[in-house]
This record gives sequence, C-alpha cells and structure tokens, in this order.
Amino acid sequence: MKLTLGQRIFLAFGGLLVVVLGLAVGTTYYRGNVISQQAVAEALASIRTVQQGYESQRFRQLRLISEIFASDPYFSSYVAEASGSDLGLGNAVDTGSILDLLTERQRDLGFDFAMVLSSSGKLIARTEGPQIAMDDPAKDPVVGPVIQSLESATGYWFREEGAFQIAVVPLADEEALVGFLVTGLIVDEKFAEEIKNISGSELAFLRTTGARLEPVVGTLDDEEMQALLAQGDAIGGAVNGDPVRLQIGDRVWLASVSAAGDAKSGGISVALTSLDKALANFR
Repeated sequence: MKLTLGQRIFLAFGGLLVVVLGLAVGTTYYRGNVISQQAVAEALASIRTVQQGYESQRFRQLRLISEIFASDPYFSSYVAEASGSDLGLGNAVDTGSILDLLTERQRDLGFDFAMVLSSSGKLIARTEGPQIAMDDPAKDPVVGPVIQSLESATGYWFREEGAFQIAVVPLADEEALVGFLVTGLIVDEKFAEEIKNISGSELAFLRTTGARLEPVVGTLDDEEMQALLAQGDAIGGAVNGDPVRLQIGDRVWLASVSAAGDAKSGGISVALTSLDKALANFR
C-alpha cells in the first residue's frame, strides 16, 4: 500500500517522537539512578558519622569513669594491698573493699562491668555481669599494650560472650604501679537501635572467626542476618572501603563496612540503607 505524503510525514514525526521520548526516559532513568545512589552514599557517610560520634561519646564516658577510679587514693591502696597478698585470694577484706567500691560506682556511673588486674595482668576482682575470660591479658589487643606502655587506652572486645567497648588504665599507689582497671559497656540491641533511630539505617555488628563471620548484635531480623552472613566474601572485601551492593531477601542494599576499633579486635560493623527504597521515587 502506497502511503501518502501526509502519512509519511506523520510516521516520520511519530518515529522521531518515539526516539526523543526514549532518549528522554533513558536519560532520566540513568540520572535518577546516579542521583539516588549518590544520595544513598551520602546517607551512609552520615550514618558513619553518627555511629562514630555515638561510639566516641561512650569511650569518653569510660575514660571519665576510669579517671575517677584512678584518682581515688583509697581505691589504689586497696588494690595495692590485694596485689601484695597473693592477689587477695586469701584476704576477703581487701577484695571485698575493691568490690564494694566497684559496685557502688557501677550504680552511680552506669558502666556494665569492671575488672581489676594486678600489675602482671592477673585478675584480682570483677563486678557481676559478663564473665569475660582473661586467659592471657598480655596478648589482649587492648589490655596488652597498656601493660607494656602504661598508657591508658580504649577499644573493642569481640568475644564469644558478646561485644564490648572498654577502657583500660594503669593504677598507681604513691607512683608505684599496683595494677590495671578495665571498665566496659556492652554493645547490645539497645546500642544498635539508638544508632538506627538517629540515622535511619540498619546496623549489624559481626565477629570474625577465621574465615567465617558470626552475628553479634544488630537491627536486622534473624532471616535478614543470615542472608547478610551468606555474603561474607563481599563484606570481607569491603572493610574500610567503598560501599558494596548486597542482596538481602528481595531487596538490594548499599552497605558500608568498617572495622570496629582496632583491626585486631576481630569485629566489623555493617551499616545498610535500602537502595530500592532510595530509587522508588525516581522510578
């Protein structure tokens, strides 16, 4: 069938219109993806800032608690007496006095646990709460350097018992080293939820055990956490690097992965924000 001039012009303009609209839609979709991913990346950076600020506030709290203990001459004297009598194991008065002060300050200052170590790092006394093993304090990534340098430090513990923020300070009695104080706060669901409420992100703390990742605490449900752990290679390769895409359930997430404290702590934190949710308005 032979087309008239008008029909040919109509088809030509129609084809041109389809091409222009296709280019416009494609360009808009591409730019929308770019803009939304930039927004997600900026949100992740903001999340990290919130998390680091919250962590720093808790470390400052622990340092202040430790300084209060270290500046108390009675407390240091009790530790000196306990250390000088077979670590106080046969002297209920000395260790009892230490525990009384620890328990009293625990109520007043709100830390979750405390330990007193001798100058060689052996356990003298500890408060009730998490019973964390201290088999060889000299090899502990946070306690060990303090024993060597006699300079206070803060850091993370990732153990089978859970995750903790701790501060370690040396204790002196008339300028003589008598032991060390360890104070700690638990990294629990409340900690993760408070960061989520401020940042609007999901958060997971994981523990590295050899080549495996194990869950510690987070805001994901059990099914989502298992889906996250199944992508251990991607998570491990993204530590302290660029955000990585992860598939969790039927949703795509952008995740920022970082070491929690010193790399020797064996813990990592994963902040996640939904890429699908960010793209929804553009789509």
